[in-house]
Amino acid sequence: MPNDVSDAIMWHHVQSLSELWLRGLPKLVALPQGLQQLTILLDIFISTCENLEDVMENINNLKSLKELDIRNRLNLKSLPEGIDCSPL
Repeated sequence: MPNDVSDAIMWHHVQSLSELWLRGLPKLVALPQGLQQLTILLDIFISTCENLEDVMENINNLKSLKELDIRNRLNLKSLPEGIDCSPL
């Protein structure tokens, strides 16, 4: 089964997710594109993912998203337009 098909199936099974925590993932470089399928996602919390470089541009399409909390953002190069960043 191709990766994109298995990814689509996986994201389909978590569509009712309202809160997502990503913690301690040193190999995470970018947020998965499949997040855009989580239409009722309210909060994303990211911590200790020190190699995270990219937050997907279409994160603004998550209309229900109320909070994007990224801690220890050592390598994060930029945020999509319209996403505010508060200093720690």
